[in-house]
Amino acid sequence: MLLNKKVSVWIVPLLNLNFNFHLPIIKLLAMGSNNSTSNSSNDPNVGKRVNDVLSSLTDLIKKVSLGDIIQFSNGLCGIVTSLTNSACTVATTVGGVVQEIDINQTGCEKARIYNKFDYESEPYNWNKVVKLARESIGNYENSLDFAKRCRNGLN
Repeated sequence: MLLNKKVSVWIVPLLNLNFNFHLPIIKLLAMGSNNSTSNSSNDPNVGKRVNDVLSSLTDLIKKVSLGDIIQFSNGLCGIVTSLTNSACTVATTVGGVVQEIDINQTGCEKARIYNKFDYESEPYNWNKVVKLARESIGNYENSLDFAKRCRNGLN
């Protein structure tokens, strides 16, 4: 039971942070200490339960929503403006021009959710975020500035 207490105590604060950076920490905390003074369990199902928790967290991390800021591996940021089962549309800057681009769902899931500005300013509801992103089609130099302006109203 000590394992469950550690997980419940530490996962809740981490839910408010960007998971992508903290998943290894959750795994480390859930595994506990290996020293002989720890109160770790010899229950063979503990590892399975930990993996189930981590799998659930990973699934949660991958879910993008309308209005989310996402960042691709090349550093480009955008706003998710539509989602279907097989694709999503992202408003972003390409060559300094804001435009909506279609991305397959795998590409959307591989992108990192980047809503870190929600701590500086309460995000608008997703309807307003999508509306602002679509109304901003035109020139905008920086994709991150564009995204945080649409989601949080920040310059």
